[in-house]
Parts: sequence; structure tokens; C-alpha cells
Amino acid sequence: MKMDVRQNPAVGEIYKYCRKYGMNPNELSLFMKVNSIRVYEILKGKRKVTPDTDIRLAKVFGLENGHFVNLQIKWELENKAMELESVVDKLKFAGDIK
Repeated sequence: MKMDVRQNPAVGEIYKYCRKYGMNPNELSLFMKVNSIRVYEILKGKRKVTPDTDIRLAKVFGLENGHFVNLQIKWELENKAMELESVVDKLKFAGDIK
């Protein structure tokens, strides 16, 4: 069953900080010293935030490294848990097997 998946919160955070500093995606890519396609693909959900991108974003916005990647990983785990819920519910805890 395909579930409705909410938007990657890292994308919302990027938009939030762009608005805070009055930047558009092109300007952000210039600050990050990356191709604007990378930024646009992330913002459209066609590309994940990599550690490289996270470090650049963190520097530009004055945040700690890992801020955007951690949001993305948490989001991915929550979505995968929902997807696997019926399978995982049938698994047994190793401590109960004897």
C-alpha cells in the first residue's frame, strides 16, 4: 500500500533559511559554490541532501554540520517504518526466542 509521504523537512528548513537571509536558490548556490542544479533538485525532492551539501549549507546559514542530513535521515526512517509496519509487527524479539 502506497502511503502519502510528507515533504522532506530538510527542504523546508532550506527554504526557511533562504527566506531569513533573503536568498533565492540561485544566490544560495553561489554562496555554496555549487551548481544551481544541485540546489534546485534538492528543493524539488529529486535529490537528497548529501554530507557535502549539508556542510556547505551549515556554513552558509551558520548552523552545525549535520543539521540538514539529520532531518532527512529521521524523515527517511519514519517513512520506512510506516511502509514496513505490517512486516515489522510480525517480527519476534530475539530475547523471546528460546
